[in-house]
Amino acid sequence: MGMVLALALGGCAAREPGGWAALREVTPAFLADRDARHPWLATDRHGRVALTWVTNEGRGQDLWLALSPDSGLTFGTPVRVNPRPGSVTSYAECRPIAVFGPAGELMIAWSERRADSLLIADLAVRASGDGGHTLGPTVIVNDDASDGKPVFHGFPSLAVLPDGGWFAVWMDEREEVAKGTRGAAASLFYALSKDGGQTWSDNRPLTHQVCTRCRASAVADASGRVAVAYRTARDDLRDVALAVSPDGGVNFPVEAVISADGWVLSGCPVEPPSITIDPAGGGHYAWYTGAGAGGTWIVPWRADGGVAGLKRPLSDSLVSGHHP
Repeated sequence: MGMVLALALGGCAAREPGGWAALREVTPAFLADRDARHPWLATDRHGRVALTWVTNEGRGQDLWLALSPDSGLTFGTPVRVNPRPGSVTSYAECRPIAVFGPAGELMIAWSERRADSLLIADLAVRASGDGGHTLGPTVIVNDDASDGKPVFHGFPSLAVLPDGGWFAVWMDEREEVAKGTRGAAASLFYALSKDGGQTWSDNRPLTHQVCTRCRASAVADASGRVAVAYRTARDDLRDVALAVSPDGGVNFPVEAVISADGWVLSGCPVEPPSITIDPAGGGHYAWYTGAGAGGTWIVPWRADGGVAGLKRPLSDSLVSGHHP
């Protein structure tokens, strides 16, 4: 069964009051007859759309990219992103991602299987300076790929920096594997690229107590501030937290729990938080909690790591909201 793609299409033509966007199915023909799954959309202000998805055709999983120059109305011919056939590790929460930069740069990140193991993977990226029409070589971001240890690197998030650099953060098991505690919790590691993703800095730990199956969310503003939202895992406590860097992701001096919900769960909830950032140095933070009656909440945050107002449940407008 093929994947169905729907886009909200906005424009300046005459329309009914309140009809600022129309929703239509624009599934490309090349998706209709293949087992496509785990889609991701990236867009930019010029109407470019990058669509990625994963197929599984018996030899393993492959990552595909198709580009649209007209806000998703038409797409070009798909290309396979991973050079080695069947080398991708992907599932719903750990799907590959794509992000546009302001000048049409495109970065794609995924978990690349090491040999034939499903439990050992490196964080791979391919970058493009022309909106995805040509892709650079596959680059491994984690700097422990050569030590041979059975470590999984995945659930990446990318943010483009105002100087044209890139920030990457991901779930990393290297320290847990070294301590023999794999599975209870994981670490977040991050790295920076100053040359469009061709090379990456040394990897630095951001925190050592995160859910093993909850993707972190990274955003950056025009001043170079970087914020990372994630879910904790210390003693099975699944509260959500925020880390803030004032210097383009070099250091993270601010780290704070956003909401002490007290959600205790022995397994990972696979319910990551989401975050936005605005020019004023803050933004909004949304998350799901299973504590009490459970539900999805949203709260404004400020750059010093604290909340900037009262949290609000989205249950006033949504029924059983998950995965904000």
